[in-house]
Amino acid sequence: MKTLAIVLFVSFGIGLGLPQRAVAEESAYTALKTRLEKGEVVDFKAARLAFAETEGYHPNSLATLDFRKRLQAALDAQKFTDALKIADAWLADEYLNPFAQMGAARAHEGLGQKAEANLHRRIVQGIADSICAPGQGQSSDAPCVVLSIDEELFYLAQHHFGLQSQFGVECKNDIPCNVYEVTEHSTNSIYRLYFDISRPYAYLQRHAKPLPAPAAGPSTK
Repeated sequence: MKTLAIVLFVSFGIGLGLPQRAVAEESAYTALKTRLEKGEVVDFKAARLAFAETEGYHPNSLATLDFRKRLQAALDAQKFTDALKIADAWLADEYLNPFAQMGAARAHEGLGQKAEANLHRRIVQGIADSICAPGQGQSSDAPCVVLSIDEELFYLAQHHFGLQSQFGVECKNDIPCNVYEVTEHSTNSIYRLYFDISRPYAYLQRHAKPLPAPAAGPSTK
């Protein structure tokens, strides 16, 4: 297992354009998203992975960070109408972002809209359950599949893990992984959690801007 120099690779500000994706993948995600919006039960992992194959997938972007900051500020100020507008705009961009769904649930709750809040909370739980299947995440042989840093941080928060350290490694079959050393609060036991970041890492590789060519030195003639 090789140690990588990627460490969280918070690649904010990279380009957002994607090459053309298969129409079938776009259709699969759209169909699953429509069912979710109606409150139907879907395979959340399939929905997440389908989204990662669409042109709308742009993990760890500046837009995501901006949405998260503005939504949290509105919720903290109990400006629930404003918070809902921000959450709706974020969901239009990244419907399966767990923090966007959680923010929407809290905004609806603040406005007394229980049915809408419950729908978003069911989606939050579905996302949480789909990130790591039983037996996943405990070794480099079976890392949990994530689409973004938000999914990693959300999973840690949902399970009340205290973060001790983080580093990058190559998991089985040369899969790039983020590893978190965490404390389980009820027992104070320290665990390692492995996350497969191959999808956001591939996105980063496709869209990283090339370094400029070095300037020509002075002529020796």
